[in-house]
Amino acid sequence: MRALLLAAFLSGAMGCSLAVDEVDAVGDVGGERRQHESAARAELSVQRMVTPEGEVRSDVSARFVSVSGDLDHADAQRIIGVGPSLRHHLARMAGTRALGCTFHAASGADSLALQGAPPGAAPLGAGNIELLDVGDISLRMEGQGADGRGAQQVVPLAARAFPDVGEVVSGVVYTTRGVDAPLPDATTYWLEADAALGAGEGLALRVAAPRALSSIDVTQATLVQLGLGRQRFADDLLIVAAGEEMRLNWVAGDSAAGDFVVVSVHGVGARSNGESRTLECMFEDDGSAVIAGEQMSFAAGEDLDLVVHRLRRTRVKLGQPLQRIGEPVVTDAVVWFDFAVSARAAVQ
Repeated sequence: MRALLLAAFLSGAMGCSLAVDEVDAVGDVGGERRQHESAARAELSVQRMVTPEGEVRSDVSARFVSVSGDLDHADAQRIIGVGPSLRHHLARMAGTRALGCTFHAASGADSLALQGAPPGAAPLGAGNIELLDVGDISLRMEGQGADGRGAQQVVPLAARAFPDVGEVVSGVVYTTRGVDAPLPDATTYWLEADAALGAGEGLALRVAAPRALSSIDVTQATLVQLGLGRQRFADDLLIVAAGEEMRLNWVAGDSAAGDFVVVSVHGVGARSNGESRTLECMFEDDGSAVIAGEQMSFAAGEDLDLVVHRLRRTRVKLGQPLQRIGEPVVTDAVVWFDFAVSARAAVQ
């Protein structure tokens, strides 16, 4: 799908402008596997979580990844992780985009923090992953209001050293030092590099953010018979029937942008065997989904954390590459949006 636009440009102080490129709204990275790539890639992750208390937490991270030797960008994602924490379903989304549910061991509910512990390892001597220092960068969001306009929000990103991973990964990642105001939805985001690049080439990436999830409700046949009907995510505590089909509804997203929804159900209370598991189910963002009863195999009396994520992946090819003097050339970018809403539930 060719839906969004990338505007890569230099600010007026840099004295020139860069070309405008079309981008893939979903992007297929299946062909990246086992292909050597000497060029670097920008990766941006934007995460927004509404807690059960109604608080909006936001987190942004960016990195500029250069690979060498026998490693490619698929290896880099496996070794240092991707921005959103839902890597099991993101692997599907980036490849075949298969839908469905999976269980996996979990130590806690979804985290908004940048993953510091690598999910994988690389064979010694296979190559190197360099996380480039490209100078000062910031994220700018166009304002919103009743007229579709308003004040802009700017979030600077600070560089910090990435933990050494077996002498394979080195460099810096860019993260926020806390976001004072919630990140907006359904607006335009710009990732910008300023004049700190000196004589090199700078840029700004323009991508469209998805709408935040809204009007989420949950129904189960037994609970309807008990008079609970549709339970809203805004309720203080949801009641879930063990081993019974669960239906979810929400306001559908942008099908043209290729958005997906992932429902994460994490067992918080201790099970009889001490096991902690998380169920993750991926669906088309069409406004409704069903989780089969056999998948809802949580024990009566168990507490659950429910999180519904709206995911969007945009891959862009830069009209003009980004380069700092002496550093590899950044030729393309991948942007992840993960906008989520969470709730608490008790299993009956």
